[in-house]
Amino acid sequence: MTPQRHSFEAALMDIRRCLVDPPIEDRADALRRAAWGVDRFVRAIASDPDGTKSLIDTVRAVRDSKVPGSRVTEALLMQSLASTAYESIGGLTEENPAPDADLRREVLRELAGYAVDCLGFRRSRDSFGGRRRSIAFEILAWAAPHVEVREAVEIALSIVRSGDGNGLRDAIDFLLERFQDRGEVPDDDLVKTLLGVAERTRSRSIAFGALNFLVETGAINEFQALDRMDTWKERNQPGW
Repeated sequence: MTPQRHSFEAALMDIRRCLVDPPIEDRADALRRAAWGVDRFVRAIASDPDGTKSLIDTVRAVRDSKVPGSRVTEALLMQSLASTAYESIGGLTEENPAPDADLRREVLRELAGYAVDCLGFRRSRDSFGGRRRSIAFEILAWAAPHVEVREAVEIALSIVRSGDGNGLRDAIDFLLERFQDRGEVPDDDLVKTLLGVAERTRSRSIAFGALNFLVETGAINEFQALDRMDTWKERNQPGW
């Protein structure tokens, strides 16, 4: 084990120790301080599947914990996972792939798997639920061009079809990147669904996201989108 890997594992151990045996005073602060040190190892684990698995196991343990400070700590660690995904794709260019490209793809598979797990995770009164799903979709967007994410696509489509505002904009944005990366066009059912989302939602962000998806994929033109946004504003923001 390299000195850097040893330091990384020690940082994860500090987090786990705070979960099971937190200090008597400043428990939440101790957990957050332990998590702050993880992000400096992101570049090193971008091609280290075992290190990535260890980080994911630690994030999952924090997610399932109820100790003070666990939600803020999970936010820090989830962002480290997203940063790891970003660093991993840096060596996967078609023109000049890195020698460790296969390891980087394995890291992305691990990250994508946990991101899908987060999309299905539910807990009552979950103050971090929306942000967790948003970061999960961010991870999947980085991973999608390089590894199979079919399950994530199905979940995103299900969210869009349900019209559930919880994670809806993130699902739309993820699908847009997916469709653009693969040069695909939406079928008639998806076009109809997104037009319905734009019409029914009271969220300007969601309405814009749905219409932007349709414009960017060629399903409607910009003038049609602007007309629908004007109609949306008349219905939801009269006098704006």
